[in-house]
Amino acid sequence: MVELIPKHARKEIPWQRISLYFAVGLLALVLLVSGLLFYFENKSQSELQRLEEEVAQVGTSAEKQLERDVLGTKKRISDFAKIFEAHQRPSRLFSLLEENCHPKVWFSLFELNMENRQVQLTGHTLNFRTLGEQLAILRQQEMIEEVSLTDLSIGEEGQTDFSLSLVISPEIFK
Repeated sequence: MVELIPKHARKEIPWQRISLYFAVGLLALVLLVSGLLFYFENKSQSELQRLEEEVAQVGTSAEKQLERDVLGTKKRISDFAKIFEAHQRPSRLFSLLEENCHPKVWFSLFELNMENRQVQLTGHTLNFRTLGEQLAILRQQEMIEEVSLTDLSIGEEGQTDFSLSLVISPEIFK
């Protein structure tokens, strides 16, 4: 058949064909990657389930209870160790004072303030010389950071009454 009105042939634009192939290829790639991810997820889930079943078969319920008991005891022991480590021992101060007390000095009052690490001592001795020797002994100790004579007086029987303030190193309480 011959046409009376000639029609122009349609020109194809190359980028339309390229974009069509690109879109189809991209869709195929997305479907392929989705399928692979689904496959690997199912495989991982089945492997995880298999491993959980193996773990469940390894120990009996008595063994599992024993394991829970042991872990609980271990936790209590570690908690006790932390408490014991942080515990301060003020009784060590008595041995320090006992070792460093002049034989002719008598202490009649002892006050300890743990927060300030401060010790207040009240006592008496025969004379000023003995008190000076006691002060010198205390000042030589590494565990005593500061020694101060806070009060000094002559007692009723002629002895020397005094008060001392000591600042103690925190290491002595550990």
